[in-house]
Amino acid sequence: MSGKVFQLVPDLNPGDAIGDHARQIHEILGERSGGFIVQKAHPSLKNLATIWTEARVDPDDMLVYHTALASQLGDWLRKADAIKVVDHHNFTPPGYFRVYDPGTSAALSNAREELESLMPQTVLALADSDFSRRELEEMGFTRTHTIPILIDFSKYEGHGNSKLYEQLAEGKKGRGDIIFVGRVAPNKRQEDVIKAFVFYKRLYNPAARLFLVGSSNSARYSDVLGDFVERLGVEDVHFTGWTSFDDLVAYYRSADLFLSMSEHEGFGVPWLEAMHFGVPVITYGAAAIPETVGNAGLVFQEKNYEHVAALIDVVMTDDAVRDPLIERGRRRVEDFEPQRHASTVRGLLEQIAGGEPRRGPTSDQT
Repeated sequence: MSGKVFQLVPDLNPGDAIGDHARQIHEILGERSGGFIVQKAHPSLKNLATIWTEARVDPDDMLVYHTALASQLGDWLRKADAIKVVDHHNFTPPGYFRVYDPGTSAALSNAREELESLMPQTVLALADSDFSRRELEEMGFTRTHTIPILIDFSKYEGHGNSKLYEQLAEGKKGRGDIIFVGRVAPNKRQEDVIKAFVFYKRLYNPAARLFLVGSSNSARYSDVLGDFVERLGVEDVHFTGWTSFDDLVAYYRSADLFLSMSEHEGFGVPWLEAMHFGVPVITYGAAAIPETVGNAGLVFQEKNYEHVAALIDVVMTDDAVRDPLIERGRRRVEDFEPQRHASTVRGLLEQIAGGEPRRGPTSDQT
């Protein structure tokens, strides 16, 4: 590979799963990496980033576009004369947002259209999971490969809001704190997490608490959830909103169980974060989740809330079930350590740069 590899990330932020993944690739590539082309970057990362309007690339350079939503980078990429790769981080099906947020629904539709428009020029399409890779193939991408989200779990060590952790511990009565981490969004089905929690709290553990950690992706959906909790008359359901990294670590360290009812995930970083912190995982087996979790969590296929509540109780009270889950979870996260995938990442990009014809802009875009 004679040129540099530039990664296109619309909004480069620390703590964001896509941005962190891209930075792991940057570390793996070493001197081959040209840094990031962005629309905006966090001040702490500006030394690695170039604003797209100022970016200049050579024909031998490689551009890796991390796709999540349509952006100005997509149009810039179509016109660029360089080797083009996409790293697909999946799109939530627009239908989940149609009722709650038509604007987001339209944006998700546009994102898929943008990705499809890049297909004729793309020499390699990467995906976080085989689930997402199959989606790429259904679109018509012919050369695909799965590279999971690369997570440096060492970044969690030495962090955590000790004051928040102490506050959580003060209100805790035995083992019974349930957590779900993720954007408050319709595909995440936080209402279904609440339903299972209600059954568990009323049938097994009146002192149980539920923490739904994450910022809102839809104000209307958040309002609906708040009204739902009020109508149920259930206590101890806590919506944390946006949390700092240290707060997030405190919530994980305080939790006794991670429960997910999400119906669409292209990968599932919080599931692995929970495992890293020794939090057992019970999850609905939708989309890429069974692939990410493997045998390290309890995966169910039917949303029978009374049965899920019973599973929660078993994991909370039976250490013969709980301890092996925790151990398998800690082993599972090792599969996603960046060094395990470094040679694959380098090899794929070297092969593409050295052995594939470059596809530049199409005639109607010049």
